Amino acid sequence: MTVPPVDRAAAVRGALRTLVARNGFHGASMSAVASQAGVATGTAYTHYASKDELVLAAYRETKAQLAAAAMADLDAAAPPAAQFRGIWLATYRHLKANPDHARFLLQVDHSPYRSAAHQAASAGDDPLAAQAATPGAAGWLLPLPLEVIYELGLSPAVRLAAGGTELTDDQLNEIAAACWRAISLPAGRRRVSSGDYCGGVLLRAGTFTRMPHCGRVVSVAITAILDLQLRADSLETAHKVIHATLTDTRAFPGCLDVTVLVDSDDPAHVVLYEKWESIEHDRAYRAWRASAEGASGLGSILAAPPRLSLFTVAEGV
Repeated sequence: MTVPPVDRAAAVRGALRTLVARNGFHGASMSAVASQAGVATGTAYTHYASKDELVLAAYRETKAQLAAAAMADLDAAAPPAAQFRGIWLATYRHLKANPDHARFLLQVDHSPYRSAAHQAASAGDDPLAAQAATPGAAGWLLPLPLEVIYELGLSPAVRLAAGGTELTDDQLNEIAAACWRAISLPAGRRRVSSGDYCGGVLLRAGTFTRMPHCGRVVSVAITAILDLQLRADSLETAHKVIHATLTDTRAFPGCLDVTVLVDSDDPAHVVLYEKWESIEHDRAYRAWRASAEGASGLGSILAAPPRLSLFTVAEGV
């Protein structure tokens, strides 16, 4: 049986990552790294001329592996908030399974290597930076440096994974949603033009994919009222289901605002008061919700089919 060759360079990078994660940079001399990797010190220097070179190589590898995991299942057609949530959760889960990677990234970010490491890693090695750099994202994110966007957006996932805090899926989704709110523009300030059409079809201006500009239309704002009657036995979980559903609703192109109203005499009677830029945006949203991609969990908590009513403002009344 042929024994596969040992990748000593990879072993050296992995050894450095482990030692830095556990002991910091002072506990990761080249001789200690070589011992951890099971190679001679001279072998470590054969692959990397200095500790600085080794640190940057290990950082690039760690970021590249993280980016691959974070982007593996990304749905480019999903609303921006859903895309971000997918990136955030995938980042957290990858680093939770590889805590030394998370701790190594934090050590680098709090060391003199920070600037050189960030320059060495291309935008493609940072999942959030790669998405933030696309044309479609600019209209959804706050006008802040990418470094700040990262600190507010993805850095919490790294720190939580490094700390080993046990969190439920609901808690993780809440944290991801909070990070999205921290870096995204409110609906009324979004600079993306979600009134662009091509051949009568509403373009998904809120996605991170590039869309061609095909023309402008004049739209009239519309109010949608969705009347929900909840099952009595679902009241304990209903608010979580509604909140999870509305995270994507609020991020959908053309959504200006959503308010949840609860009947003061009947807590099972809930009304969603939605404001949309135009009837076309509302229709695009309803069509998306009717698809497998946009299906929500509302059906599991409803006692009867929801009732939808659409309104426009009566000028001069």
